Amino acid sequence: GIQFFPGDTVLISLRLCDLPDICSSNCGFFQWKFLIMPLYGCSRFPNPFTPNGDNIHDFVYFRFPNMGYNEGKIYLYDVHNVLVNTINVPSGGNAIIKAIWDGTDMDGNPAPSGVYLYVIEVDGEVVCTGTVTVAY
Repeated sequence: GIQFFPGDTVLISLRLCDLPDICSSNCGFFQWKFLIMPLYGCSRFPNPFTPNGDNIHDFVYFRFPNMGYNEGKIYLYDVHNVLVNTINVPSGGNAIIKAIWDGTDMDGNPAPSGVYLYVIEVDGEVVCTGTVTVAY
């Protein structure tokens, strides 16, 4: 009847000992830790976003299948198919805080207002595509 939910951490500890007749006990301690990762589909929010420094919708957050289990790359292109920025998303618990775009290009300059295409790859396979709008 135990139920775990996405985001839960499960710690399992096991201590085993034998009871021999002649010598002292042999014991071992084992521990496993599991993180129940949330399952994500393809999404980005908010859209449009306004990276103007007012702390309201300054970032766009991306989610993709197997996020947290696998590393991912988010490629952002302008309407002329020019690569604007690349975001490396690690596996593990930090994935959710790394899969964001602040509206800057690869040099840290603000990207112009407009529509951008995003492509998300996991293990060399495209898993999501879509558009996101930068508005100031």
